[in-house]
Amino acid sequence: MKPWEELRKKQSNEVKELLEMFSHLTIVEASRAMGIDSHQLRTHAFRFGVEFAKQYGGKTSIETDKKKIKNHRISLPKVPWDIRGEEIKRH
Repeated sequence: MKPWEELRKKQSNEVKELLEMFSHLTIVEASRAMGIDSHQLRTHAFRFGVEFAKQYGGKTSIETDKKKIKNHRISLPKVPWDIRGEEIKRH
């Protein structure tokens, strides 16, 4: 695996672990504790397959397609040395 892909995968795993640490809270409580917008948190939780507690019991819905969950990554900009889509020649 290329270094940039490794970085993307590592960051994706760290985000999932962070979501799982707060999954015992509701989306609103967790978003306040994490300092993130509740709508963004809800979207990430759904896409990463992490269920959060609901205020009146139960769990939030999640993506059920295991292939989509496995392939979900955090968006990072292109590789810094390949910004224009071309290799930069190093001297």
